[in-house]
Amino acid sequence: MKILYVSKGISKSEALENHIEKGLERAKEYFGDSAECKVVYRKDGKLKVCEITILRKGEVIRCEKKHEDMFAAANDAIDTLWGKIRKYKSKADKIR
Repeated sequence: MKILYVSKGISKSEALENHIEKGLERAKEYFGDSAECKVVYRKDGKLKVCEITILRKGEVIRCEKKHEDMFAAANDAIDTLWGKIRKYKSKADKIR
């Protein structure tokens, strides 16, 4: 899975990118090379926003979380994304 980082209004942080990559390692194993992931982090007033979007074969799995701390927003976004991936996976298994 290819991960693209986009920063708007916040300087890029190597530690934050490593933190997000570590959280998405299981997604890499699940989706393989067939998916693209776009991570956007930006500032919205006093809050920081982390958006994670996974695109795969025309399907979109997306979440967005806001928090005062960027690492907390990233953790919340990754947790929410995993819930959506589980939901997507169970739907795909029912169809087969």
